[in-house]
Amino acid sequence: ASVETVLWLMDGAFLATGSNDNSVKIWELQEVGSSPEECSLRYMETLDSHKAPVLALRYSDASNVLATCGRDSVIKVWSCDTLQGEALQRRRDDTGVVLHLVNNLEGHRGDVVSIAWSETGMTLVSGARDNTIKVWNPHSSECLRTLKAHKGDIHSLIMLPDDKLWSAAADGTFKMWKLLPET
Repeated sequence: ASVETVLWLMDGAFLATGSNDNSVKIWELQEVGSSPEECSLRYMETLDSHKAPVLALRYSDASNVLATCGRDSVIKVWSCDTLQGEALQRRRDDTGVVLHLVNNLEGHRGDVVSIAWSETGMTLVSGARDNTIKVWNPHSSECLRTLKAHKGDIHSLIMLPDDKLWSAAADGTFKMWKLLPET
């Protein structure tokens, strides 16, 4: 199926792709050339727990987790610990060493199309076609707050330092939010 979203993980060592077949694939960068044709990727695994197309991916360097979301209205948080160190070496010999699902974040009533991590990786924000932005503790699955100031689908979210969030929506507006400090 067609690929909807791509994202480099861990400073470009890995690539994640999300597609219309409800899956996320993880690829390892093998070789870098001077042109795209001279680069090669090695397939590592498929994350196939979404029930609808995957529309967005975001990685947190701070907490080493990957968030995936899409048309099933669910955000999934995956531990990327097996993509580094000794676990990465074991992966090459043992196909049982895979990314582990940490949590499902459920609460949106429409396709989740945008997600963003805070600088610390302790907060995740999501925007959906239900015109809401949700603020999550991704480690406990708790929805901390729902923001309802847009009158259209939330297309894009950007988290900045100092707990600032920018949102852009189909209603033709963009807004800046000051979130409560992380605890």
